[in-house]
Amino acid sequence: MSDKVASVNLATAPAVLRLENAGNGAMQNGIRPAEVAAPAKPAPNILKMVHDALRGRYLAVVSAGLIVGAVAAAGGWKMTKPIYTSEGLVRIAYSLPPIQKSTDQNAPLPMFDMFMQSQKTLIMSRRVMNQAIVDGVWKGYNRAVPANPDSYFAEHLKVDAQRGSELIKISVQDTDPATAAAAATAVVNSYQTLYNEQEKATNRQRLNSLQDDQSVTQSQMKDLTKTIDDMASEYGSSDLSFFYDSLRMRVEKLNAAIDDIKIAIANAPRHAPEAAATQAAQEAPVDPRIIGMTDSVMHAYLEAEERAQDKVSSLDHLPSTNPNVIEANKNLKIAHQKVTDYAEAYRLYHQITSRGLNDPLHPGVTLVSVDELKKNLATLEEVQTNARKAMIDVGQKNREIRKKTDDLLELQKKYDDITERMKSLMMEGSLGGRLSVINTGEAPLSPTLDRRPKMAAAAGLAGFLLPAALAFGLSFIRRRYRYVDDTAKDASLLNVPLLGMLPEVGRKFDPEVLHATAHGIHQMRVLLCAKAPRNAKRSYLITSATEGEGKTNLTVALGMSFAAARQRTLVIDCDFVGRRLTRGFKAENVEGVFEAMQEGSLGNRVRQEGPRLFVLPTGKVDSTFACGITTDNIRDLLSQTRGQYDTVIIDTGPILGSLEAAIVAQEVDGVILAISRGQHPTLVQHALRRLESVKAVLAGAVFNRAKLQDFHSSAYTSSYTSQPFSESISIERAGEPSVFSDFGPLVRAVSLGTPVAA
Repeated sequence: MSDKVASVNLATAPAVLRLENAGNGAMQNGIRPAEVAAPAKPAPNILKMVHDALRGRYLAVVSAGLIVGAVAAAGGWKMTKPIYTSEGLVRIAYSLPPIQKSTDQNAPLPMFDMFMQSQKTLIMSRRVMNQAIVDGVWKGYNRAVPANPDSYFAEHLKVDAQRGSELIKISVQDTDPATAAAAATAVVNSYQTLYNEQEKATNRQRLNSLQDDQSVTQSQMKDLTKTIDDMASEYGSSDLSFFYDSLRMRVEKLNAAIDDIKIAIANAPRHAPEAAATQAAQEAPVDPRIIGMTDSVMHAYLEAEERAQDKVSSLDHLPSTNPNVIEANKNLKIAHQKVTDYAEAYRLYHQITSRGLNDPLHPGVTLVSVDELKKNLATLEEVQTNARKAMIDVGQKNREIRKKTDDLLELQKKYDDITERMKSLMMEGSLGGRLSVINTGEAPLSPTLDRRPKMAAAAGLAGFLLPAALAFGLSFIRRRYRYVDDTAKDASLLNVPLLGMLPEVGRKFDPEVLHATAHGIHQMRVLLCAKAPRNAKRSYLITSATEGEGKTNLTVALGMSFAAARQRTLVIDCDFVGRRLTRGFKAENVEGVFEAMQEGSLGNRVRQEGPRLFVLPTGKVDSTFACGITTDNIRDLLSQTRGQYDTVIIDTGPILGSLEAAIVAQEVDGVILAISRGQHPTLVQHALRRLESVKAVLAGAVFNRAKLQDFHSSAYTSSYTSQPFSESISIERAGEPSVFSDFGPLVRAVSLGTPVAA
């Protein structure tokens, strides 16, 4: 044992000194401790509370914490899986380079940011997920499709489309890198497939719409061309300007001829020779081909008739009912009639004027009779009217043909544009659309998030703190007095002076511990004497809350200390149930308290067990006698002792379990409450309330069986350095049996540490 073991000192911790001073003042002024106002309760200190709960258990708590923490850290490391992220990257082009010219396919997309957000929503849609789970990439990575794909993708899939960017990032996080890669690739593939399908469907719709427009335009062109051909078939050409000009010149010539005839009629003699007219008529040409040699109009009519004849000849192999044959014959008939009419007009005009219709420089008018001139004038006016009407018809048809020709050109332009757009659409579709996959999901080589160190550290820390937390919780659930500081902090003991503490003394002989224990008992006696008036005779009751707290040994030891101080000390055993003190002095069969109370006198019943140490046993009585004890009996007994003894120390049963303790407490000068380490605070509180209810005066409390560590480190350890026992002192004092051998180590320590009085 170290030389630092020391006995109890009067010096105490500040809090304990405050308690002692409060108790001293109460006793000296005749006020019981319960009547002294308790000081304000300080604010709780968490660290101090933790220290109080773990004090003495640090080694066990730390050892258990290290073991549990190591197991928890290993479990946290093993249970926590690193997170792997597989990322796929796709690009949707804002615009495409034009192949031939700018179209809606390659032009910039309107509201591009909103379109990108819609694609982000599409990627996270159920349609893409349903296609992703059937993708063959899962088999390629040798991974099974998640059991609940909806919740898996909702938890692990992340799609990011930043504003103003053409890129969409598709990432999947999983504890398995292959699963993350398979999921990311499957989503990219399914989205690409769906996007391409939608784009192809859109292109097909565009192409079908263009084809419909092309068919409609082509049909309109065909109808318009047929209409123009029908209108031009009569003239053999779609340009009727030449015919119109010819008819206009003809009308003008007819007008001039009419004017000439009118002049000839006005100037002609009444009787013109008929021979001249007959000769002029005979000289007029009749064959149209001869007329066509000098007349351009007849020449054009003859050519048109020839073309119509060729058309009819080319259709000889077809039946006469064929529409084309009928149409060709009709055109031939019209062309022949024009030639005939023009030839007749020419003959009449030549007959009258001796000029050709298309030859204004021909010699002058042939003389005919006035009647014949009038007849010819009427004929010419009819011809002129028909010619004017034909000119107007040709002019209207020419305008209609030109308008329809312009419409045909517009339709042709539209048709060409549609055809060009279809070619461009098919060419751009073959080159690919706006979507391009930059990167599919690949198996990551290293985790993006590894929480194993943190989780292992957190689990290890939690495991390390768990035993401490359990100990801290149990200290409140099963609270016990383990250290002397626990009593000083207990609110129920704030007004109770703490006389000191005694270490736990083992049965193994340890000179230093025994000497320190004896020294502590003596200092308790000194403290009690210091509180009492000088030369006053005092009586004390030593009790406890429950059995087994060392009150009997404390009674004997304290009696021995008072006797060693040369005070006549009487130790009385009033514990009629336990009778531990009586058995310790081997006085079970001798008279004592019972007989003294019966007779009202101590008589010769007090036994001397040492120098100035006297003992009054319980007597020949059983436990039922306690029911008959009264305050008068105790008061008479104590009055008899005051005349013979300086100090009277009474041992009773626990205050909570014996009647005699409650009765004696009312009559003694002070009650000493023994509190053993491990006692429940609630029982101590009940004991204090019981003492308060009987108006007892508390002399103080003693903390018994303290751990040596607590004893060494507490404020009750004196600076006194224990010295070895004298060589003349031994366990049995020179081999003689001791009267205190039947008591506990505490009494033995005081017996061995107290010199024999002279």
